[in-house]
Amino acid sequence: NYLFTIFYDYVREKDMTEMYIDIAQKFSDSPSGRYIEDGEYCGANFLHQYLLPNIHKYTKIILDFTNVLGYGSSFLEEAFGGLVRETGMSKEEFFKHIEIKTLNDPFLLEEINQYIDEEIERESQN
Repeated sequence: NYLFTIFYDYVREKDMTEMYIDIAQKFSDSPSGRYIEDGEYCGANFLHQYLLPNIHKYTKIILDFTNVLGYGSSFLEEAFGGLVRETGMSKEEFFKHIEIKTLNDPFLLEEINQYIDEEIERESQN
């Protein structure tokens, strides 16, 4: 039960179908960098610690960026473009499984969409 308590504190769950992650609280209030060499709060770490292990475990992963002060474009590309690269999912599948929340950055979703589109385009050319 101790491990469950730690896990439950780590993410909020709803009937084991949704996973909620407050990015600022559980990861970083200013995630940046693409690769592990770029620092602890890089896109590769987020991808491998949060997204890939849970994308098929939960119906929906809700990522709340509301309290994030800023983020690097390389973080976003590696985390979200990387998810598309690693899973081969379509844009429709991505947004079926991932929900992005933010109250203070109207361009976040637009930027994530751009990285998803770019990765899908890159994959279609291979």
